[in-house]
Amino acid sequence: MCIAIAMALLGSSFALAQSRDELRAEPRPTATERYGDRASDLKAADKEMARFMQGMPDEFREIFDPEGKLAAQAPADVRLERIGDRTRLPENIRPFIVDVTFDGATPTVFFEVADENGNGVADVESMNVGVSVVKLMPGDNGRTPYWKAYIYGSDEGLPQAGSSNRGELTNLGGGNYSFTLDSPLDSFADIPFEDDLTHRIGIDLRNVTIMGQQLSNQLSGDSWFDVQPSTGATEDIPTRRIAAQENCAS
Repeated sequence: MCIAIAMALLGSSFALAQSRDELRAEPRPTATERYGDRASDLKAADKEMARFMQGMPDEFREIFDPEGKLAAQAPADVRLERIGDRTRLPENIRPFIVDVTFDGATPTVFFEVADENGNGVADVESMNVGVSVVKLMPGDNGRTPYWKAYIYGSDEGLPQAGSSNRGELTNLGGGNYSFTLDSPLDSFADIPFEDDLTHRIGIDLRNVTIMGQQLSNQLSGDSWFDVQPSTGATEDIPTRRIAAQENCAS
């Protein structure tokens, strides 16, 4: 969609060209002629479009500007940001779980870290990953199905579902990471691992460091993923939504 809009901005002479040879033969105004009077308008208009025009990918520029006549003000920053070698800190980041595999009762979570624009964040220097896992227990004696945690912590001395950050974090490149717990699920609280039940795996990121600076934990998000370990199925499996605390009756 962005490319289509950019093509319209570039002018009808580019849009009507039928081949690269015809395109090369088309006369083009200089960068000053095309954008000199519109610089302030571009800044006042859509900033994302302005960034796109300034940092067009090489394939786009090769086709539509083979002679390098279009304005390209500091494209390096935009390109570097796209591939993860950042020149500024993201405003916030969020993990997205893409898969979970099991070696026996030990899960490995594969996830992507993205910034506020949905770009992968490949340059995370360090972060603490908390993993929580619950299984969906079937209801009995008139009871509805319910989630039962494998990992517990305490709140004022009372046990409650918790998470573990003990494990191995691997940077897979391109904003993709994996995290493997260092212990099987049934070792945390002596709760049996039942791989035929639906499992919900959640992760949260804390103490994320990028470019030598640690982001506030308020800027980091979390993610969850449902899977049946025995089959790897993620669809058409039993599930149950966890009600938000503000929606619960007091």
